[in-house]
Amino acid sequence: MKGLHKKTRRTRKPAPTKKRPRGKRFRTPKLQGEFAEMLFWIKCATLGFILSKPWGDSCRYDFIADYHGRLSRVQVKSVRHFDGHSYAAQIASRSSRSAHQRCYTASEVDFVAVCVLPKNTWYIIPILVLRNRSAIRVAPEVPRQHPNYSKYERFREAWHLMR
Repeated sequence: MKGLHKKTRRTRKPAPTKKRPRGKRFRTPKLQGEFAEMLFWIKCATLGFILSKPWGDSCRYDFIADYHGRLSRVQVKSVRHFDGHSYAAQIASRSSRSAHQRCYTASEVDFVAVCVLPKNTWYIIPILVLRNRSAIRVAPEVPRQHPNYSKYERFREAWHLMR
């Protein structure tokens, strides 16, 4: 009766990998930017803003946000890469013909809206606060007392500034 039982083969489960989740990837930075603009549109609509989008890509702003007659020119930026401490957001524009970055000015834009995609968190930053910076760091999950606390945290979800 020895041969009647089928031998069962034991298989090992693969060892768990320690890769961190990467979140949504976009094929190009332009697609990521378009996705962030769509999220901005939805968020503004839920908050009672009326948005207008300029025709073409020749304006320095992405939207005009209208809240009961108060108009604000808004440039939308997004970031998804966390470096272990914070998210680095590029807030200058890049020319399609060169690698030169050009900072936004108060004569072109009123606010820069930065979306931290993995956290679905927005930073509404007045352009005058940025003072010709080409990049900023934000850290939505860092406590105020921590050394990596960002000075831009006071602008997290600061939609009231556009009202």
